[in-house]
Amino acid sequence: MPNPFREAMGGNQVQSAAGRNYAPDLLHYIQGFKGNPIEAVQGKLQSGEWTQEQYNEVRKAAEQVAQKMRRMFR
Repeated sequence: MPNPFREAMGGNQVQSAAGRNYAPDLLHYIQGFKGNPIEAVQGKLQSGEWTQEQYNEVRKAAEQVAQKMRRMFR
């Protein structure tokens, strides 16, 4: 039986999370972003679009990326 989630995500063409390179997608998003990112996040929290738990997860991931980048550029 086919997995509808897998099909929606590209079927067999999708690489595992560990093997996928998210950098091009991230760069594309950053280049197209307009406005103040802090205000954007605060707006998502205030509107209820993000829960505090979701914010905490995103913040933790961002801090981990920042730490890795600092190590790379030392």
